[in-house]
Formats: sequence, C-alpha cells, structure tokens
Amino acid sequence: MEELVQAFIRGAKICQDAGFDGVEVHGAHGYLLGQFMSEYYNKRTDKYGGSFENRMRFTTEIIEGIRKTCGNQFAVLVRISAEEYLSGFQEGTITLEEGVKIDSGDGSCRRACHRRQRL
Repeated sequence: MEELVQAFIRGAKICQDAGFDGVEVHGAHGYLLGQFMSEYYNKRTDKYGGSFENRMRFTTEIIEGIRKTCGNQFAVLVRISAEEYLSGFQEGTITLEEGVKIDSGDGSCRRACHRRQRL
C-alpha cells in the first residue's frame, strides 16, 4: 500500500515540477481509489477496509502525502462517485448519503483536501 501511496505522491510532484498548480486525484467511476471507498468492492479486513474511516484511509494518505511534499498552496482535488449506480446491487455501494458524507467534512478526505492555507 505504501508503494501505491508514494506513486501518487511522486506523480503529483512531477506535475508540480512541470509547472502545474495542482492535481486531481481520480477516485470515481470504479477506479482504484473509488474501489477502496466502496464497501461493495472493498472487502479488506486490515486498516484499509471495514469502517467508513478505514475505507477513506488510502485516499487520505495520498492527499496528506501530496500536501506534505508539494505544500499547502498546491491544489489537490479528488473526484468521487457520489453514488454508485450498480443496477441490482445496493448493499455496500456508495449511496448518495455516503457520497455526501465523503464530501461534507465528516470524511477525512475532505478535511485533508481543505488544509490549504489562505494567501
């Protein structure tokens, strides 16, 4: 897991060094980060699975690592699926209610994204 986190952080640093003002981390549409956030896909029993907080941990570690490496003035956006429209499968999927929780400040991902200092 640490290697994956570091790969995301390196990618953001490469973007910063190339002159970009920020990055968007893609956690929607069934991509890897979205699968970790989704109880439906994430069946892990370690610190990255189970509870809502644990399922957000991977994305949060990436965001916090980017912040530490690139600084608070480097924009970090996270694209999420606010609802997983999996026809016929509702149990464990990200519902609109949980999607709002991810984005509302109740989720550690949101807090990590909004640690940007004021100019």
